Amino acid sequence: MPVRRLKALNYEDEFATRGGGDSRVKLFSTDEMMERMLLKKRGQNPGLGEEEDAAGVEETRRRREYQQHLLMLRDGSADDESDVQKDDMEDWLQSLHIKTKNIIDNLLRNRRVIKVTTPSQVAKKREQCITQKLRLVNSQEFKNVRVKRGITRNRIRRESTVKKLKQPITASHAGSWYTDSAKELGNQLQDWLIQGKGSQGPARAIIAPHAGYRYCGQCAGSAYKQINPNIVKRVFILGPSHHVRLSGCALSSVKKYQTPLYDLTIDIPVYKELQNTGYFEFMNLETDEDEHSIEMHLPYVAKVFESNRNFTIVPILVGSLSLEREMLYGRVLAQYLADPSNLFIISSDFCHWGQRFRYTFYEKSYGDIYQSIQKLDQQGMSLIEMLDTAGFADYLKKYGNTICGRHPIGVLLNMIDSVRQDPNFHGRKMSLKFVDYAQSSQCRSFNDSSVSYASASLVID
Repeated sequence: MPVRRLKALNYEDEFATRGGGDSRVKLFSTDEMMERMLLKKRGQNPGLGEEEDAAGVEETRRRREYQQHLLMLRDGSADDESDVQKDDMEDWLQSLHIKTKNIIDNLLRNRRVIKVTTPSQVAKKREQCITQKLRLVNSQEFKNVRVKRGITRNRIRRESTVKKLKQPITASHAGSWYTDSAKELGNQLQDWLIQGKGSQGPARAIIAPHAGYRYCGQCAGSAYKQINPNIVKRVFILGPSHHVRLSGCALSSVKKYQTPLYDLTIDIPVYKELQNTGYFEFMNLETDEDEHSIEMHLPYVAKVFESNRNFTIVPILVGSLSLEREMLYGRVLAQYLADPSNLFIISSDFCHWGQRFRYTFYEKSYGDIYQSIQKLDQQGMSLIEMLDTAGFADYLKKYGNTICGRHPIGVLLNMIDSVRQDPNFHGRKMSLKFVDYAQSSQCRSFNDSSVSYASASLVID
């Protein structure tokens, strides 16, 4: 019977006292001990069996793939995986966690532990856990925010009322995805606004990317160039959820957002109106700070409105909506799109191509891979320009293009459909045009990867 070597996965409360923790543990039965001794005596290697060894190699490969993706996300070089890929990864980690725990529990019941962590190591581990819990309980967030058991595992608040935090939410991606120096950031944004392409304004809504600024800053500048800050009093920001599973939309639990330039204030009266519809939940602080799809637009908003700071923001986190829910939220938000003093920012990158995104669609007739990606994106962009809500949905179903902001875009198209049905808008023209497009790199082989970025502006005459 082969020897099994298992690595414990942080069962501090229940497993550390029985010989687990983070150390490497050897578990085997008396029969296995005798077999091991005989193998050593014969000079043979008492290692893992072929099946166990192959399984270990596969698990190691998947772990490395997951860790590599986290490193790529850390510097803003790419967006998160598509919803399908992320769900698969989460399910795999969860199943691995449960499977390992069940194996360890079974072995502990039927076999004896030969090598365990020392009592001092267990005590040290427990002391660290207690210290971390005390820090969490004594933190400012726990003092200012009511924490109830009604919060789901996905870190979304479902309470009817949420106490607002006094402190603004920190710009957690400043210093990594973009500079945290106010002077340097202001100069960068100003240069990109000057270099911005196209003339499609004044914008009532824009579509702009949310990756690291060194990858998409210039492309985003083309969208923000179309804004007239003198006529806008309120800025809605619709960003896709990358870190929590959400079937609807969620609002922030804070009063202000921090940027290296200056703080942006949330429009509380509008938040109350949206909350009263019963269709919006609330993010907690951790979810809010982790999400980059909203944060990456805040410095640009602050820069564009630098000379006219008499405005508020309405950040909305958009989940994986069904077509029916996209229509529902489109109807709810249509009244705000009809108001010329409001601006909508739709946060979205376009195609995430490569094996690490599990998306490698390639039409050879278009040329190199990067040219095929551009043609694929342009098909979707054309449907958005035509304001073809159903056509865009069919396009996504047919090609599965990994446009991470497809649901916020779907909500925008449904908003436009609702506004068009308003008798007060009869005869008025709506025009949506893409003014810029870029890719993080040009893919030429299946070992390459890239993320596409596009900027657009909606004008209502």
